[in-house]
Amino acid sequence: SPDDTPKRFLRSPLSLRSVISFGLLFLALTVFSGLAKLSFGQLGFLAVIVAGALVSAASSSILVGQELARGSLASSPASIAMLLATIVGLFENVALFWGVTRKSSLSFRLFLFTLPIAVVGVIAVLLEKVAGF
Repeated sequence: SPDDTPKRFLRSPLSLRSVISFGLLFLALTVFSGLAKLSFGQLGFLAVIVAGALVSAASSSILVGQELARGSLASSPASIAMLLATIVGLFENVALFWGVTRKSSLSFRLFLFTLPIAVVGVIAVLLEKVAGF
């Protein structure tokens, strides 16, 4: 019965603990992405962005924006990094939704609504690479 399912509680993103965790995660992403970029170039940076997006797509997106604004990241790798962070975040949201609700059919529909967003993003990045948009 629905009453037998354990309740899952989510923490407020505005709590001091959440804010400090976000700041520490962002600091770690900044350090690791810098080291990865020095050691492995753009591919290392992208790998750290994707790994970071598994924890926080927002942190990865902010880091990409800062690197682009500083001029230490070109627009093409930045668009790929943003796409990858966004796709990871989108599908992570579907998994979180399923984890909280345990409603497979609704989660699958959410996945189906999310899939076109990812596909359009891939097409946009490909157009940018091929046609220079």
